[in-house]
Order: sequence, then structure tokens, then C-alpha cells
Amino acid sequence: MIENLKRTIWATAVKLRPNMDPAEYKRLVLGSIFGRYVSDTFQAKGTAMTARLAGPADESHRSQSGR
Repeated sequence: MIENLKRTIWATAVKLRPNMDPAEYKRLVLGSIFGRYVSDTFQAKGTAMTARLAGPADESHRSQSGR
């Protein structure tokens, strides 16, 4: 499904390119790249946090009475 979506987005970008001003196209492409970066970073941080919190050795799993 993701590969199909990537192909569709790429095909749309190729169709838009000749009909747009280069500056407008640049903003569209750079915005898409930034959105992808933010999405990937958010997913990586979420995965790392989930893995960290899953382990009983983590500080968040320690008893409050031990302080």
C-alpha cells in the first residue's frame, strides 16, 4: 500500500512540474520533504520510547517508595 501511494505521489509531482512556477513547485516539494522528515522522526522517537518503557529496568517502573 505504501509503495502504491509513493508511486501515485511521484506521478502527481511529475504531472504538476511543467504547469507550475519553479518557486511554487520548490515550496511544495520542500514542504513534502519536511513533512516526511517530521513523520519519520516522530515514528522513530515513538518506537524508541515504547521500547524504553516496556522494560522493567526503566526508571518509570521503579516504586515510588524507594525515593
